[in-house]
Amino acid sequence: MENCDFSSRILEESSNDESCKRKNKKTKANREKSNKPSKKLKKKTSNKAELPLAFKEKIEQMGGDEVKFVIEKELTNSDVTQNNDRLSIPKGKINGSFLTPAEESYLDYERNKQEKIAGIYVSLLDHDLNLWDEMCLKKWKMETAEVYNITDGWNELVADNKWKKGQKVLVQLWSFKRNHNLYFALVKLSKDE
Repeated sequence: MENCDFSSRILEESSNDESCKRKNKKTKANREKSNKPSKKLKKKTSNKAELPLAFKEKIEQMGGDEVKFVIEKELTNSDVTQNNDRLSIPKGKINGSFLTPAEESYLDYERNKQEKIAGIYVSLLDHDLNLWDEMCLKKWKMETAEVYNITDGWNELVADNKWKKGQKVLVQLWSFKRNHNLYFALVKLSKDE
């Protein structure tokens, strides 16, 4: 693996009996509702992520394997802001692990500080099946969470797709291996608005 350049609950008490009775009725109604399957939950669990056939074929053609679903997210304004040059992948929202123990260790920020490691070179297959080489995967420690970021070349991909602040672009990110190297596939689920 190579280095990349671093681019940069509140419980409320009530003394009023009437409001407590209303709360209890509300809670009972919520409990009764909770026994019924939620439409949102149903939708979420029945829509298992499936990599589109064109991507499966392209990855196979490239000699790729170990395909894993990483995350589904709507691109945020900060994902498409030119001076950020990064796609953020919040670690807490990732579907399982997509990194090997060695890759995870390599991206550890304490090690990065000591050894001046900034990331791992990765390639990304975009929604048009174009391959973007020499992008970089980094792991940042924020105040309350850890975030992976794909950088170095992300701005060019954003510009090529004409993605701008305020647009609603829903994407899925998948990982796969090719010759033991880490690759990503970016599947666009929604049309640009």
